[in-house]
Amino acid sequence: MNGQLTLAAAASPQPANPSADAALGRIMTVLAGLKPLSAKFNPTAYLADAGFSSIDMVKVMLAIEAEFDLMIPQPDITPENFGSARSIADMMARLTA
Repeated sequence: MNGQLTLAAAASPQPANPSADAALGRIMTVLAGLKPLSAKFNPTAYLADAGFSSIDMVKVMLAIEAEFDLMIPQPDITPENFGSARSIADMMARLTA
């Protein structure tokens, strides 16, 4: 994990769900592995604004499924659930609860 990512993750507000907080670090690592993230990137930043294309979003979904060793149900594959690292973390906390 690079120093930029650590600073961005540490500066973000904490989610209300402790399970989402635990998942967030893993999700940020997955995202950083797919595309370099700037120091301005934080968990609530829109992935599209960070340069993630529609093809990248498919890669994000597959990488998240691999990281958490589960298949995301079709109804949960929505722009709202994949808009930011925070929204992905909230979805993963719900799916793994």
